[in-house]
Amino acid sequence: MYILSRVPLRINFAVMNAEEIKSRFVESTKVKSKIAQDDELIKKILIIANDIVKTLKNRNKVMICRNSGNAAAARHIATEFLNIGGIIE
Repeated sequence: MYILSRVPLRINFAVMNAEEIKSRFVESTKVKSKIAQDDELIKKILIIANDIVKTLKNRNKVMICRNSGNAAAARHIATEFLNIGGIIE
């Protein structure tokens, strides 16, 4: 079983300005750069991704669970798995 994230989402429903939007893109880029430089994390992601592909190719289930508002995130990624072309023949 893999736990990919326990980090709560920061949701701010206030109207944003252009600088706040730019700041979020910059922050996102920094996080992605840190991930790209973390060889151990990349290895773990690769293992998980390959396990998911093998599971789907064998026509087995991948169970994705979240609660409350995060249930939408689980539904979203489950839909992405259904729409992946070429994995399931």
